[in-house]
Formats: sequence, structure tokens, C-alpha cells
Amino acid sequence: MTQGRKTGGKNWVKGQSGNPKGGIGLPKDVRDAKKMTAVDFSRLAVDFLYTTKDKLQEKLKDPASTMIELMIGGIVAKATQEQDYMRAAFLLDRIIGKTKMNEEHPQIKPVIITTLDGTRVECGMQEKEPE
Repeated sequence: MTQGRKTGGKNWVKGQSGNPKGGIGLPKDVRDAKKMTAVDFSRLAVDFLYTTKDKLQEKLKDPASTMIELMIGGIVAKATQEQDYMRAAFLLDRIIGKTKMNEEHPQIKPVIITTLDGTRVECGMQEKEPE
């Protein structure tokens, strides 16, 4: 068979990019939006979570507010007005991360009896003491 069987007849040079000109560039507004990091989001969300109702309403009515501010502010406003746990959990999960459920399950360990001649005998199970 000819060279380049696995690459469709093209001989690739090791270490050379298959797309030397790069991919299609993203528009500037999309690049700017992608620059918002998790820390930036968290700061913005915390600002809304620790504000008063009056200041929150002012920010939501301000025509200079950005869309992300309106979205986060809207979530906070609805969560407080409707006592909506899911909206609050949505923001908190993104700020502090999802919490792990600490369910305690009893650990079972075997009861081992050592006889006088050194033989070990497994006799059954007992619940392990939580540490």
C-alpha cells in the first residue's frame, strides 16, 4: 500500500499542525464574553446577593445595566420574592460549588478471631465504629 494509508493518502509531518492558519476567528463580542471567568461571575453574583432590595430594584431598572447583571439580578429578585430554593441553589452552586452529601453509611468489617495456634478465623460481621 502507499504511504499515508491511515491519513487518507497524506503524509503528515510529526509536530506540524494540521491547520497552520488556525481556525475561524471568533467575533470580538464573543471573545470578550468568553473572558468572563468564574471568579468574575462569582463577584457579580455576590454583589447582588449582599445588596438591599431597594438597591437591587434600582440596578434592575438602570438602563446602563449589562445583560449579565440583569440576568443575575433577576434570578436573585425572583428567588427572594418567590422564596424559590432552586434559583438560590443555582447561584450558590456556581459561587461555592456543589456541596457533597455527607450521608453516613455503616461500614461493615469482619470479626476475626485468632486461635491459640495463630490461625485466623472470620466469624461474621459487625458494624464499624464511625471515626
